[in-house]
Amino acid sequence: DMEFMWMVGARASFWQYELAGPDFLHSMLTIDGAVSYWDHEGDETSWKVDWNETRADLKFTAEFLAHHPRRDQSMHPYSAIFFAGPVYSEIDLDLKDKASGLTTDMDEDSKVGVTYGVAVMIAPNVSVGYEGRTFDKTSHTVNTAVRF
Repeated sequence: DMEFMWMVGARASFWQYELAGPDFLHSMLTIDGAVSYWDHEGDETSWKVDWNETRADLKFTAEFLAHHPRRDQSMHPYSAIFFAGPVYSEIDLDLKDKASGLTTDMDEDSKVGVTYGVAVMIAPNVSVGYEGRTFDKTSHTVNTAVRF
């Protein structure tokens, strides 16, 4: 059971270039970066868990924008976004055995890796996506996002 979890972060675009194409399809190239800090506390059956992560990434993005003639063109409602880039992640995990009171601290083997993925805008404010992260092992995330 997670007792408490919070996250703070920021993302900024450093470079953006629009490639003109036919009226119904053109693309946007972007370089952006993000930093975030996550803090989780949990209470499992026999362990007390305290986990925090500091993460930073630099993503190179290609967005293929499909304009629909009856939609607001500034929202690019039907687009596909492909991204990849380096990611830094530092995780601090502390476990405490409730019965004995013994504690252990775990750290990841590799702090630098690669992130990559795709997101598809299926409506003006809804996307579905996939992200992979490869450090010493690979993890995968599938998501749906609603933008307000």
